[in-house]
Amino acid sequence: MNIETQKITDFMALKPRYFDLLKSISLTRDVSQEGCSRYDIEIVLCQLEGNDQKLRINFINAFDIILNRLEGLPSLLVDIEDVSSMQLEGGKYRVVEQEERAFSFYCEDFFAELITTAE
Repeated sequence: MNIETQKITDFMALKPRYFDLLKSISLTRDVSQEGCSRYDIEIVLCQLEGNDQKLRINFINAFDIILNRLEGLPSLLVDIEDVSSMQLEGGKYRVVEQEERAFSFYCEDFFAELITTAE
């Protein structure tokens, strides 16, 4: 199993399907006189009720970012696919929100973790 497949397997072990509501999404990048970097994207997903645990996913060096209508989304399903064999420059993963097509992009790497926050 390659590292990309292992990371996706580890992500699936966090049971992302249970975290189906978008809490927040943020995009950041470095900007300087020499130029601009690709975006880093942080997505936080939560459940509707009864759980203060959230799923935070950080995507590194994202590109070809498409954001569609985000307000009022009833349910999300974030899918991460290994595209390292496609030889996209800097793209090892394709990220797609499957239910509503709310967003999609490619990225170089990602990190996911469960976090506990008090409202």
